Amino acid sequence: MDNNVYTTKQVGRFCGVDLTTVINWVKQGKLKAYKTAGGHRRIKKKDLIQFMKEYSIPLPDELASEVIITVLVASDNKDIILKIKQKD
Repeated sequence: MDNNVYTTKQVGRFCGVDLTTVINWVKQGKLKAYKTAGGHRRIKKKDLIQFMKEYSIPLPDELASEVIITVLVASDNKDIILKIKQKD
């Protein structure tokens, strides 16, 4: 299966809930999902991460390790910019 798509059971495991809870979240429109030709629900990774952040559900290491945060620093102070660059 695609590493960027999860079943309701997998999502339940990530969130610490039963898969029926995940199905209810989908039915309530809280969590985006689509159905396969066989009628099974699938959740895209980006939608799952967005949902978990929105509802303050801790991201498991498997998902969190791939989250990239970008920060824009606007400053005309070269010393500050150099110090920030050194933190890499």
